[in-house]
Formats: sequence, structure tokens, C-alpha cells
Amino acid sequence: LGGSTSTRLTMVEKNELDFALVTSRDYRPGLSYDPVGEAALVLAVPEDSPVIERAVKKEGDIYPTVELKDWIEYPFIQLSAVTASGKMIRDFFKAEGVKPMVRLEVNSVRSAVIAVEAGIGNTVFWEVPRKKRRVKYLYLKELRPAPQRMYVAYRTDYYMSSAGRALIRLFQQAGQKNE
Repeated sequence: LGGSTSTRLTMVEKNELDFALVTSRDYRPGLSYDPVGEAALVLAVPEDSPVIERAVKKEGDIYPTVELKDWIEYPFIQLSAVTASGKMIRDFFKAEGVKPMVRLEVNSVRSAVIAVEAGIGNTVFWEVPRKKRRVKYLYLKELRPAPQRMYVAYRTDYYMSSAGRALIRLFQQAGQKNE
């Protein structure tokens, strides 16, 4: 499900979702948060992007690292400022004094990944699983904040079925493999 963490948490509170995968712990009363892993800020590029050739793999890093000068001239997909990564990248561009060539603005990481896959441009967000997606992730040399913790959030009065608990365990196992 797309949208911001705040939107997903509100949907859980209103009983519109049983639980949600979120990238921050908002400490809302009546919600429980089970940690399931961490997410790094990444530049997502199409799998055939020339930006990949400019990236440098560093020992111990999951993804290669690319410099701003190597990707800023390419078309960019901007996430809405209501998302944490959308706000962060806007602040970064302002601090660096650069203006990306924004081709599209989207409200969710899911939409951004689909647009990157379609070759519309590159984007920056807190990483999400990309299995079977035709995108590559790169770290940003000039913008590498500490990874955000990922949580499954649900109402404290929600009866978590055995299938739901198994799904949370799968999220936790997947998160441990990436750490």
C-alpha cells in the first residue's frame, strides 16, 4: 500500500488496515510496533541506467555509491513532500543549490518504483524490497543518513491471527538478511 507512514498509521487507527509496514515509530497511543528491520536511503535507477557504471562499490556496503554530479542531470521522479524521503531530498537539493529535472511527482514509493522501472527517471527513497523489479539501488555519497528502523504497526486491541504473526516473522527474517 502506498502513501506516507502517517497515512498508513491513520488507516490502521481507523481499522481500514489490519497492520502496516512503516519506516518510523510515531508513538501513537493505541498502536503497537514490532521492529522488522532497517531501511537505507537509496537512489533508485532503472537496471540499465548509465549511472550504475559511475557508482563505486565499497567494502562492507550492500549497494555501490554514486556522487551527486553523476546523477543530478538525469530525469528525476520526486516523491511528495508529505513523505519522509520526499522532504529530505528537497532539503538536500536546496542545501546543495541544485535543481533536479523533475519529470513526475508521485505520492508513494510504490508509484516511484513503477516509474523508475518504466524508465521515466531516478528517485530517492527509504529502500523497499525490490524482488522481480527492474531497478537497482545506489547509495548517495553526499546524503547517507543512518538507516531508519522498519516496523509493523497494528492496533493494541487487534487480534493477530497465526497467519499475521507468521507474516511479521517473515518480515523480521527478511530484515535480518539485509542488516
